[in-house]
This record gives sequence, structure tokens and C-alpha cells, in this order.
Amino acid sequence: TQPAHPILAGVAGFMGGNLSLYFEGAPQGCADVVAHWDNGWPLVATRLGPNGGRVLALNFYPVSSGSGNAQLWDPTTTDGALLMANALRYAAQPVPVVRVDAPAVALVAADDPALPGDLRCRLQDTALFSRVDTIDAMSGTPTLDALLQYGAVLTWSDAAYGDSAALGSLLADYVDRDRGVVQSIFRSYPEPGAHLEGRWASGGYRSFSDGPSTSGSGLMLVPQDAGHPILSGIPDFAGNDDSYYSIPASLDAATTLVASWSDGA
Repeated sequence: TQPAHPILAGVAGFMGGNLSLYFEGAPQGCADVVAHWDNGWPLVATRLGPNGGRVLALNFYPVSSGSGNAQLWDPTTTDGALLMANALRYAAQPVPVVRVDAPAVALVAADDPALPGDLRCRLQDTALFSRVDTIDAMSGTPTLDALLQYGAVLTWSDAAYGDSAALGSLLADYVDRDRGVVQSIFRSYPEPGAHLEGRWASGGYRSFSDGPSTSGSGLMLVPQDAGHPILSGIPDFAGNDDSYYSIPASLDAATTLVASWSDGA
């Protein structure tokens, strides 16, 4: 899955022997799968601990056939020992320290409930935030007091918001309280309930005009303001086969263009 990961450094292969013992389990707690068995089940996974440190999972029985059981993995023909040594060395590395003044942020999403959790894990792993929470915007609208505990929120929709007018007005109130909102698609898709309405639409809060969505294949980020903090440490960004975006996405009067897609959008 991740052949360049340090846990797999120098590991030419691993064969679990005739027994090849493993659990039929799924990754938990933002675990990142590094390698799979050839039958699709996770073999190696890593995550950060809930209060610091690292937690790794090796989904195989660590004892080799050298113990006298010839059905286990063979240390003379496969790299199980190196795989375990790499895992221990990686687990011993210090984890990124979250700054004491790092902001708490929230993901306000109208989407399949399982999907925002993936983004939450990716953002938590940057160690740039004290907390990353998810808020289901399909089933209801949070209160302003609930949002004010966060320094910024990211919102997007791949389904209708529970109340797009109420959420739009809420986010406008939130920005008025000196907080920040990051918008992503398909929040601007002009279908009922799928884009932010209320005071967000009527009060001049949008960055882009609303429009239908489209996609390109393999589009890349093109900096328009390379020195902007949003692009700090980002050498590139590829949208993969489904590079979704909204068209037309004309800028509102107070908006600064930081980057565009490689097709000019």
C-alpha cells in the first residue's frame, strides 16, 4: 500500500507460512494501513496514540518457524524479522508536538457520515490543530455557541444540508464574530439545499459565484500567489482522476485568487 514507508524499508517480501495467522479486522482510530496481505486484509498499520506516542499493528503471529513449528513464517526466506525491527524503530520515533496555541477546528459536512472521519484523521496527523471535530450538517444545524469553540470550520456538501438557509446565516454570524470559514465543493452546486443560502448568499460572504460542478482528469495546482500562507510547504497538489470543481467560479469582489487548476479554472 505504501512501499516507501519506513516500516517497509529493505523488506523485499513477507510470507506468513502455511498458517499465515491474522485477524479479519478493520483499521481503527485514524490508523493508516501501510501494507495488506495478498488477500486484502491489513498486514501493517500505524496511528498516533490518543494522548501522544505511536501505536502500530502487525497483523501476523510474530513467532517464526525457528521456534520448531514449520508452519510459521520462515526467517531464512522472508523478511519478518526486519519488518518487526522497522516497526519497533518507527514506533520509537518522537511524534510531532502540537503547539499549545494550536486552534481547534471543525468539519461541517453534508456527506456520507463515514467520509468526514477520513479528513479528520488527515488533519489531525498534521499536528497543526489542538482538536479536529466533525459536525453532521445533514441532520441539523449547530448553534452559534457550539461553533464559537472553534477558530475555523471547513464546510462542504455532497448531499443536501439539513437547513441550508439556517446554516448559511449561522456561518455569516460566525464570521462576524471574527472566526474563519473554509468552503469546498459541492457547497456551491445550485441544487436545493446543497449550497449555502440565507445571509451567506445575500450578505456578500461568498468567495466564488455559485455554479454547477464538473471534473477533469489529473488536474494540478497552479500557484497564483506562491507566497501566500495557504500554499506554505505545498510543492504540488494533484486532483487525481476526479478533479472536481465548480463552474463558472468567478471571484466575488473581495476575493483574492491564491491558486487555480491547471486547466485554467
